[in-house]
Amino acid sequence: MSSSQLDDMNEQAGNELIAKALGITADELEELNYGTVESNESSDGLVYNYYIDIQKASSDEEVLNKVMENTDYDDNNEFITAYLEFENLPDDDERDDDDDEQDGRHLNDLTPMRPKSDF
Repeated sequence: MSSSQLDDMNEQAGNELIAKALGITADELEELNYGTVESNESSDGLVYNYYIDIQKASSDEEVLNKVMENTDYDDNNEFITAYLEFENLPDDDERDDDDDEQDGRHLNDLTPMRPKSDF
């Protein structure tokens, strides 16, 4: 397996995790203009929550409404900040980088899923 194929698999797994946390499908996720997954953390690194910003004007309105029905969010006029709840993700202590069953399913591995010029 090439590095590019592995990157594609990790991107797909990341997309599926984000879509699930937003209460939508991976196909619906493609209809949104979103940034990267970010975290609210304390000064000593304790993560309070994760969130993602989604542009309102350049996203599919029906999918955006579905996200707003399924998540806690803040409406900031031009975009919404959707707060994500991830389930069944391994902690750093439980993670084994050689374990194929993980399929890249770790928050520290999430990268921008596609380039966004608006963010």
